[in-house]
Amino acid sequence: MSVFLRRLFIKKPASHAALLWTACCLVVLATSAAPASAQFRVATYNIADIEGNQSSIRFVLEAISEDFAPDSGTVRAPDIFVFQEVDNSISNTILGWMNNVAPPGVTYVRGTYTTNGGGGENAVIYNSNTVVEDVAGHKDITNHTGPRSTDRWKFSIIGEFGGSLYVYCSHLKADTGSTNESRRASEVNAIRNDADSLGNGVNIIYAGDMNFKSSSEAGFQRFFDAGNGKAVDPRFNKSFGSTISHTQSPHDGSEGLVTGGMDDRFDFLLVSDELADGNALDCHADTYRSFGNDGFHFNKAINDGYNSYFLDSETSIKSDALAKASDHVPVVLDFFLSGDLFYQEVTRLEAGALGQWSALNAGSNKKVYFVYSTKGFGEFDVQSLNVTLRLQSPKLAATKTSNSNGIARVPVTPGANFAGIPVYLQAVKANEVSDVVIRIIE
Repeated sequence: MSVFLRRLFIKKPASHAALLWTACCLVVLATSAAPASAQFRVATYNIADIEGNQSSIRFVLEAISEDFAPDSGTVRAPDIFVFQEVDNSISNTILGWMNNVAPPGVTYVRGTYTTNGGGGENAVIYNSNTVVEDVAGHKDITNHTGPRSTDRWKFSIIGEFGGSLYVYCSHLKADTGSTNESRRASEVNAIRNDADSLGNGVNIIYAGDMNFKSSSEAGFQRFFDAGNGKAVDPRFNKSFGSTISHTQSPHDGSEGLVTGGMDDRFDFLLVSDELADGNALDCHADTYRSFGNDGFHFNKAINDGYNSYFLDSETSIKSDALAKASDHVPVVLDFFLSGDLFYQEVTRLEAGALGQWSALNAGSNKKVYFVYSTKGFGEFDVQSLNVTLRLQSPKLAATKTSNSNGIARVPVTPGANFAGIPVYLQAVKANEVSDVVIRIIE
């Protein structure tokens, strides 16, 4: 370890008990398997023509980039983010906001944008460091009776995986009644016909504000019909009953948007079978979430009382922003790639008990630095490694040289005095950092 890193990260504690981590790199200890870490993230958000509080919208976009996945604890800014109810000017405004709050190593660009004349257009903004748009793959789906086109984009994922991905973004006909249900069914039929024409074994995501009032609607069921584009509802298995699945309305009435509380599942990220078969690019069903919905705000605004979705120190400010930004909440889903992406996995951590912290795809015989913070997110340059950490006031827990399979693994024991504290962890090697993982010490 360089003198530079010693000066940055190591502080001699007053006593051994003051250490957050006790790390032993020489003895391999049996521990529970670490949850798989997210390596790719997709989100969708009806942003209501940015008619909500714009400071709150910007805050929500930043909060999504800090959101940690259930189970794995992985923090990752969205690689692909689709929006509904955005005109050309608004989509460029959102792009600017997203780049203003983007973490180190993330640069967003806007994908192909078209005006369909029906109002409430769609837009996609993506991380140009992880995906690239195949512009020729864009298409407006218009052969239906709905008021708005569905956009179809095609992306290639950068890196060893190198696969392609189609993303459909829709804002289907709103309102109740058989006529509106029939129009939604017509829209979905056009989407499925197009998806089926792509052939077998294609990676597809169906995203957007679908406006379905129940799972029995013909349009919703059409997504799951047999064929090349057959959809999977990753977490909720075509159910609308779980309160934690609801996406409308979080709004508290302060900005004049739709109110009524969280009682509708209008917004979706459905995937084709190919993204749920356990091979190559694959979604992690347990990470499917309605951002900010803790399941305890049925028929309430999302900021009505305590919201357990967020960390205790953040719950008030983040739930308030979500309530004032739009009358929908975003939906987020994480994916895993086969390939060479450097990432980390961390077991559950309990004060005074052994846990395990692993870095994977580090390359053979590479020195890996295991770094943590209890202060939260920040930007911290380490010039000797040519990296920027996404941590505030980072400290070094341990170093380990990776084995021939590119794995570096250390057992760790959180100090007993850290129970209940969120810890931000990051694996680092020369020229590369992993995504942050957040673990709340149990």
